[in-house]
Amino acid sequence: NVGADGGGARLRGAELERLGDSLLGNGKYFQAYVQYQKSLALKPDNPRVGYKMGLALLLGDKNDDAIEQFSAVLKLDPKFSQAYEGVGWAYFNKQDYGRAEPNLRKALEHNHRLWRSYNLLGNIYDYRKQYDRAALEYASAIAVAPDKAFLYNNMGVSFTLAGRYQEATDAFTRAIERR
Repeated sequence: NVGADGGGARLRGAELERLGDSLLGNGKYFQAYVQYQKSLALKPDNPRVGYKMGLALLLGDKNDDAIEQFSAVLKLDPKFSQAYEGVGWAYFNKQDYGRAEPNLRKALEHNHRLWRSYNLLGNIYDYRKQYDRAALEYASAIAVAPDKAFLYNNMGVSFTLAGRYQEATDAFTRAIERR
């Protein structure tokens, strides 16, 4: 029963999106991408579904394609913080930290609650041996997501590399407590 307003197409699009979400959650990235693509074909200007397509590509290790998809989302919605995070994450995966960093910063400009962006920035600063900066980023990530044990572990590694062994021990202890 489809009305003249195309409501049936919207419903089908939402169903396809939900199916994509389920597949994505089960690690079936290519199948999720296909469902999102079908949903987007019904409503091409939906940045949320476009973002999810990019996420499926990113998680499926298709970083260049993910960057292209997230960039398309940002053309539709230049304030879509998670799309900037996705671009930064994809560049991080490609070890192009010079391009990852400004995109992660842009994501945080639009949404200071993106713990993954802080964590990735911390990783970048660790690779650059800027351990104090890394620790600050991990602390910001922890402030947003205090339940994620690996963030404390990352902070502990950073403190260890900086020779700050007591702080490292404290961070590792907090990581163990959250397992």
